[in-house]
Amino acid sequence: MKPVLLYGAETWRTTVATMKRIPTFVNTSLRRILKIRWPDILINQDLWKRTTLEPTEVDIFQKRWNRLLPIVLAFFWHFFYILS
Repeated sequence: MKPVLLYGAETWRTTVATMKRIPTFVNTSLRRILKIRWPDILINQDLWKRTTLEPTEVDIFQKRWNRLLPIVLAFFWHFFYILS
């Protein structure tokens, strides 16, 4: 469910509203999958530990850096190659 939700997330604008809505949706979906009802108190950190998933913010930023890092390294390599 999470990979489908975050497909192409590295190109999204990360506004505050978006960064609040995505974890809310994921937490709600995980609670439905695990059949955790509202009277059962389970904080989100325990939910993430129970499912062994990373928070969505971490996934989005990792995807973004995995996409941008080769571009940045190529730029700096080219820049230093010209100077030497």
